[in-house]
Amino acid sequence: MISVDLVLGPLLTFAVFDTVKGWRHLRRDLAVIGALQLAALVYGLNTVYAVRPAALVFEVDRFRAIAANEVYLPELQDAPEAYRHLPLIGPWVLGARRARTGDESNDALFKGLEGVDPGQRPKFWQPYQQSKADALARSRPVALLIRQYPTGKSEIEATLRGAKLSTDDARFLPLTARVQWVVLLDKEGNLAGFAPFDGFF
Repeated sequence: MISVDLVLGPLLTFAVFDTVKGWRHLRRDLAVIGALQLAALVYGLNTVYAVRPAALVFEVDRFRAIAANEVYLPELQDAPEAYRHLPLIGPWVLGARRARTGDESNDALFKGLEGVDPGQRPKFWQPYQQSKADALARSRPVALLIRQYPTGKSEIEATLRGAKLSTDDARFLPLTARVQWVVLLDKEGNLAGFAPFDGFF
């Protein structure tokens, strides 16, 4: 966004600024540049708003980062009342409950085949507290992560120190986002930090 504004603003102004044209012509050029820059700014802000992080959702055996434009909006009013308006600042930490048997289970299956996962569906959202035990049960010791990525040991240990955790107490789960990371948990299942490693191994 900054690059676009730099190109459309100062650089274009520098390119067209020539007093030989006359002030009338120059004012028109500058007005066009100003309008283009404003349009680019509005478009950029709208894009940032659309892709802002809305939720970090625990699903079965992983966390999934959900952007606002990935939420299945037709079900937003079916979410628990606290989650019916997407946050403007920072994501919620949530769990996705399992689909009930019968029609809901079939619906979840078909929606999944369409590319809509439970974490994207507000009707399945619940406070993370209700999913914490499942998350802890599916997590693995951080010692396995260090064994898998020995060159990242110092980075992982630095993250743990920042969260006041020991290697013995910390656990991890994969995080599915635009890039593969892991979520670090304490021994009670609370989120403690993140590390840039692929947790699917």
